[in-house]
Amino acid sequence: MLACLVQMLKYATLFSGGGIFELGLRGKAKLVFGVEKDSAIASVWRENHNSLLYVDDLLLRDSNSFPDVDYIHASPPCQNFSIANSLKGKESNVDIALAKSIYLVLKRNKADYFTLENVPAYSKSKSFQIICDRLTELGYYYTWQVLNLAHYGVPQSRRRLFLMAKRVQKIHSEFCTLHSELSSWYNVIADLIPSLPIVEPTEKEKAILDKFGGQILICDRYQLTTRLADKPCFTIKASIGTDGKGARRSKFIDMYDGEHWRTLSTRAIARMQTIPDRYVLPSDSALALKVIGNGVPSAFAGKLFDAITRADG
Repeated sequence: MLACLVQMLKYATLFSGGGIFELGLRGKAKLVFGVEKDSAIASVWRENHNSLLYVDDLLLRDSNSFPDVDYIHASPPCQNFSIANSLKGKESNVDIALAKSIYLVLKRNKADYFTLENVPAYSKSKSFQIICDRLTELGYYYTWQVLNLAHYGVPQSRRRLFLMAKRVQKIHSEFCTLHSELSSWYNVIADLIPSLPIVEPTEKEKAILDKFGGQILICDRYQLTTRLADKPCFTIKASIGTDGKGARRSKFIDMYDGEHWRTLSTRAIARMQTIPDRYVLPSDSALALKVIGNGVPSAFAGKLFDAITRADG
């Protein structure tokens, strides 16, 4: 056991959020530190992890102050590139500055492995180009791809950009090793369904149920995006807990179980992100959903780590 712990890689996360990515690496690598500037979100991270967390803006932090690690993961803010944003694609100077900050951390730390996650539109940004150029400058080999995580063990349709970079050896299509069968949203929350509150559906939800002939389904209560029981869920967004004007919602996603309409709890929604039930969610539902929606699904994070650290045969 001791030898196993000694050999465990050390890692850190930048823009750490609520620490959902880190859940997927438990038992695989040793978490040394995270960086998260939002104090409310940072409190959720600390509730779930015992490692060092810098509650700070990466732009204001001296890159020399971070401990050395073997692997760094970054999920820079995606709001300016998200399809949920009416100003999507409007890259800001802050986005570019954060990309340069990631470079400075890598330059100083010299980690052997690096991964990055963001929404697909980030791949067309100047920020992403800066990161790719700097990775080459620092001697990394890298590859990137936009993946739908529904094909990688996540019970949710979730298209995201992932980049993997190594110093130690060239990368040969590691993404191909991650593929798995589609997962049903229903199977993931089946044991929770009897405990979910019964609700009165909206008139639009009633019309959707008629359209699908009374089949078991899940539905975004406001956007009305719908999936049947044998399909992955639609994308879980960080904004689902509010109405777009900052007001909190009391209901977010509803489902029809074949007899009743029920509304999903934050715990049920967390399972769509493969977040284990041991994860402590905040009682504030809007904060909980922001953390959930911004996270990298835990199960995929573990697969990503396995793929990038696997020695080529």
